[in-house]
Amino acid sequence: MDTTGSSGGIVRGLSLWYRCLLWLMVISWCTVQALDQDVFMQRDNAVLPRRRVHKFRKTQQHQHHQHPEDAGNSDRMRRPNIVLVLTDDQDAELGSLDYMEKTKKLLRDEGAEFQHAYSTTPMCCPSRSSLLTGLYTHNHEVFTNNDNCSGPIWQNVHESRTFATYLTNEAGYHTGYFGKYLNKYNGSYIPPGWRQWGGLIMNSKYYNYSINLNGKKIKHGDDYHKDYYPNLVTNDSINFLRHTKQHHPHRPFMLVMSFPSPHGPEDSAPEYSDMFFNVTSHHTPTYDYAPNPDKQWILQKTGQMLPIHKKFTNLLMTKRLQTLQSVDDAVSRVYGELKQLGELENTYIIYTSDHGYHLGQFGLVKGKSFPFEFDVRVPMLVRGPGIEPGIKVNEIFLNIDLAPTFLDIAGVNPPAHMDGRSAFKLFHKHKKGNKKFVSHWPDTFLIESSGRREYNKHKKMSSILSPSINNDFSIEDDLGVVVGNKASELFVLCQRSDYQSPCKPGQKWHCIRDGFRWRKHKCNLKNRNRLLNGLKKCTCFSADGNLYTKLEMDKNKKHNSKNLKVANFKDRFRRDIIASFNNNMSSIKNVLNKQIDDLQSMTVVNDSALASCTVTPNGDVKCTNIVYNNPKVWKFSQNRVQKQISNLQKKIEKLKEIQKHLETKRPNIGDKDEEDDDTEDDLNEDDTDNLPTDYSQTQWNLRMVPVNNYSMSPGSLLVDGVEPHILRHHGHKSQTKTSADTCYCTPFMFSDNDPALNKEVKKLLKADRQKKKGRKFRKKNSKLNKECMLEKMNCFNHDNDHWRTAPLWTEGPFCFCMNANNNTYSCLRTINGTHNFLYCEFVTGLVTFYNMKIDPFQQRNRAHTLEPKEKEWLRDSLSEMVRCKGSAQCAISPVKRRKKLDNEAITTKKLLTEQPKD
Repeated sequence: MDTTGSSGGIVRGLSLWYRCLLWLMVISWCTVQALDQDVFMQRDNAVLPRRRVHKFRKTQQHQHHQHPEDAGNSDRMRRPNIVLVLTDDQDAELGSLDYMEKTKKLLRDEGAEFQHAYSTTPMCCPSRSSLLTGLYTHNHEVFTNNDNCSGPIWQNVHESRTFATYLTNEAGYHTGYFGKYLNKYNGSYIPPGWRQWGGLIMNSKYYNYSINLNGKKIKHGDDYHKDYYPNLVTNDSINFLRHTKQHHPHRPFMLVMSFPSPHGPEDSAPEYSDMFFNVTSHHTPTYDYAPNPDKQWILQKTGQMLPIHKKFTNLLMTKRLQTLQSVDDAVSRVYGELKQLGELENTYIIYTSDHGYHLGQFGLVKGKSFPFEFDVRVPMLVRGPGIEPGIKVNEIFLNIDLAPTFLDIAGVNPPAHMDGRSAFKLFHKHKKGNKKFVSHWPDTFLIESSGRREYNKHKKMSSILSPSINNDFSIEDDLGVVVGNKASELFVLCQRSDYQSPCKPGQKWHCIRDGFRWRKHKCNLKNRNRLLNGLKKCTCFSADGNLYTKLEMDKNKKHNSKNLKVANFKDRFRRDIIASFNNNMSSIKNVLNKQIDDLQSMTVVNDSALASCTVTPNGDVKCTNIVYNNPKVWKFSQNRVQKQISNLQKKIEKLKEIQKHLETKRPNIGDKDEEDDDTEDDLNEDDTDNLPTDYSQTQWNLRMVPVNNYSMSPGSLLVDGVEPHILRHHGHKSQTKTSADTCYCTPFMFSDNDPALNKEVKKLLKADRQKKKGRKFRKKNSKLNKECMLEKMNCFNHDNDHWRTAPLWTEGPFCFCMNANNNTYSCLRTINGTHNFLYCEFVTGLVTFYNMKIDPFQQRNRAHTLEPKEKEWLRDSLSEMVRCKGSAQCAISPVKRRKKLDNEAITTKKLLTEQPKD
């Protein structure tokens, strides 16, 4: 028994010792990982030493000599590495890649160049969201750089299904992301799927930015050696490669290097600030090709550039090329690092951009977001194992194809919900087994602008009402409904009883349907009641016995309303000052008006040295006899009169300009709230504003209501009957009153028995609200620069302070417009051996068609050359694409399209290939 107990104690002691040893091993491993993580994060824009890597390589070589067969099997079984180099706003059409010598040599000459690589949405955040998810914009619902860009819907629905999560969870890749992520990324979290994270917070910058480095926010300043962001992205990426090689030698890696270049503010490294001056590669045939009356609205309104605009485009092209030199260096450094680590031949390096850019094309000074080649076509270079050096690939490669391609490289089947297809076999299209795949590769894709579309709202609303209609992708639909966008949330909200219109006592909000959308308005019952309490419904009898009804304001209530009382001495003093200014302005305006009237009334031409003509009091013109008898004198007199008329017109124009200047430069004495503005306007209302107004017109407002209850004064509103005609003489209203009319008035109240009258009163209330909104809008716009603001356009100022690094802009400020509110479109783009066209439909109803077979620079809209059957086929094809889901619907092979054409008997005419060169 003693022996047994002793042995049991020994076993328990050994078990406890093993447990302690195991815990020590775990703690030591965690400590090493934490220290390594700290080393990675405390890089201070410096590259970690490669000393440990050499030690690891020696160990690997020793194991390889001892077990060469096992090492060979391990190398063969490991999946290829992936490196994505992503630039921001880099063009393909303007030739920026031609100035990146290292990138061309290492990637293009040693790999493949895709001649037809495109972004499906030429806007930063929508395009990057498509790149990450493999989805079209209408499916991931990131429509702009603001709305849902890294928002709740993106985080809850789509961000967990980017290619990074599949590579990490299903393929075991070690992933790292460094650089710009999404425009509205706030750095509060690390997106799922990324093991090493260094994401830029918010939009592209080169200095004075913040990043989230593995969960810690780090601020950077303006020191080039420590803070220049393109160099920081490069150094972090190299550190990631060395860190992965040391700690995860048997795991493949996925690295994303997302550079801010050449996006604004285009700050280049100092060593490149004197390069690429006088470059004119951006002067394409469409450079300053304006105006364009056959294209969308903004291009119809955009004229040719001014000389200052052309100088700006040239300097901007220079600065963009300078920023790309740092990216060129980064490609070379990462290439060399992969070679040093022995990973170059097992790594696919993909170089591309989120979308293109334009500089002066069609008169647009700079920008993106258009469906033309210069905005949607991007560079695409691929180097990796099995790719023949220097080949050109003519098949289409989209940004939505990148995510499924990465998964295919990693051996993961792309999920069915992705709209793109894997282009991995296109990398090896020369192989015999891939010829059939290449022949079935899609030749048509969708281009979507940023901005919401009505069909998407209808889709979401229908999914709310009947979620069982489409069960193909129930996860997306259900989640989309739960979190919903503002339109869908407002739709649900407006179905509630406490949001119905019109407002009731105690109700705060009410909903009004505006076309295809719902709008929420605040119930302002106080102002509404104030207006209604001042209304009286009057029944009147004219002198000739006619009966009519009208609405009038109660004179006593209008002037006794507390909204029109003077609150305190300060307000009264302020109005006195303003009144004095108004008096001075009025006197000046009276003098100007008198001079204008005098000039306009000078109709007598009487020159003693010449033949004279006069105007008699009854309006007849009489001239001396010599005017009628001598042709030379007649001609001379006529020319003299015409010259005097011209001089007088010039003087009138000058006086009008002075008058206009005085009106716009009226001095502002303090700020007043909106209610005070209403009060002052009511008190100082001039009689000339009380113009006769039909009650059925929505422009009627409170200031036009008469205060005379018992006469048909000018401005009375007729509900039924005819408004009396107001006589005028020399522009002044007649003082004649129909005093014989007798009216009987009662306080007005809403009643279901008189719906027509209630409807007109609602128009009155709406007009009053619109008037207040107009005052707010004018007050807001008065603070803006009126010289750089055009209706429906997004315009910006550029001055000498815009750039802070050399080369600087010194030509002074100017204004330019980049986009318009109605520039929303959906386009169908087809490229194959026989077709090369762009078909677009805009929200304005405009249809454009560009046949690049005969018009490669899209200078002419040839939609008028399409026959009805061709238009119908294109319209139906585009309608299918804008609603497609998944690669089965969105990536249609040309074989299926050809069958559809055959069925509709369109191929007999060789659709769209032989357009006239009108």
